[in-house]
Amino acid sequence: MGVLNTLSDALSSGERGANRYRCRDCGRQFAYPAELDEPDCPYCNAPTLESFDAR
Repeated sequence: MGVLNTLSDALSSGERGANRYRCRDCGRQFAYPAELDEPDCPYCNAPTLESFDAR
């Protein structure tokens, strides 16, 4: 389980400097690095994203 915990920590720490998005087409939520401008949905490639605060 150590490998899974390490992977989980790496993924969650990467989202700290990330913006959260929701796709208006498919409804999925995800995070992208803050320095990425105008991202598309990684699931359906739609450019129709809305940002939100996951707190």
